[in-house]
Amino acid sequence: MSTVQPLKFTGKGGPRGFRSLTIVQFLEQSHGSIMFLAVVASIPVGGILLALAGFTLLATVVGLEIVTPLSIIFSPVLVPAAAVIGLGVAGFLTSRAFGLTGPVRYMYRPAMMHMEEMGGYVRQKTEEAGHQIQFQSGLNKGRPD
Repeated sequence: MSTVQPLKFTGKGGPRGFRSLTIVQFLEQSHGSIMFLAVVASIPVGGILLALAGFTLLATVVGLEIVTPLSIIFSPVLVPAAAVIGLGVAGFLTSRAFGLTGPVRYMYRPAMMHMEEMGGYVRQKTEEAGHQIQFQSGLNKGRPD
């Protein structure tokens, strides 16, 4: 068995002057007793987690065994009830959406009126510019306005 060398201070390297080690180097330099304690400490933790996973699986299977026959027996009641509840929720959300649409529409009404005024202004200016271009180019000769 090889002898294990303790970590040495080199005066340069990583934080606080200790040389940085990879995980493999650290494990190679670690004492066997530390490794043994780590393994011994991890066994109960792993066992507890494995037991919790087993209990979760058992509870899931038992729950499904109980719920499956009940859902089959009560499906003539549950399916229409689910449909009624779903339609009720959809109707409620639709009514809320319609209820919000009205006030929002009236909030934007002054902006819409301003846009209509701007549209008329732009149309008037466009017609004036068209007449000005026709006048300057001489295309309006012989044509009534």
